[in-house]
Amino acid sequence: MITVAEKTLIEQRFGREIRYPADVEALHYDVLASTGENISVNTLKRLLGMVTDVKQARQFTLDTIAHYVGHESWEAMVQFARERGNSAFEDVESVDVSSLKEGDVIELTYAPDRMVRMRHCKGEECVVTVSVNSKLCKGDVVDVSHLVLGYTLYAKNVTRNGNSMGCFTAGKIGGISSIRIIKGNDVEE
Repeated sequence: MITVAEKTLIEQRFGREIRYPADVEALHYDVLASTGENISVNTLKRLLGMVTDVKQARQFTLDTIAHYVGHESWEAMVQFARERGNSAFEDVESVDVSSLKEGDVIELTYAPDRMVRMRHCKGEECVVTVSVNSKLCKGDVVDVSHLVLGYTLYAKNVTRNGNSMGCFTAGKIGGISSIRIIKGNDVEE
């Protein structure tokens, strides 16, 4: 599996975010058209973390991806991604949950078609008020410190019916696609 920085380079060359199997199929054809080399859809899915598998990618596959992106070799691409930075100052939409007022609502979406609304209670604690196609349920108490657009939702703990469910992650592929804050007195549920 490749790093987020390496995936970002591939997506920039591809021209769009790679979130769904159809995106991977389109990437397969784009790599083939650009390099003349055939990397299977399943291999691309493994590289992108969409399929968990212990198989190590062949050097030829990695070099083909590097050529597609515009680098001489996989090592050169990895070095470029490192130099570009594992950390950087970026304009990203983020929310520090503890800075919200009690009663404010966070509405977030993530792929493929998930939507969750959480009412801020105190500190980093929120209660789910609406859940569409998510494993979170209405009434769940969620402990989350930060939400960052494009990154995975990470909750330190979810409590359901008084029982700790443990930590929760969502949007592992593609991250959170939208974040909206609704002030407490503007909420219609």
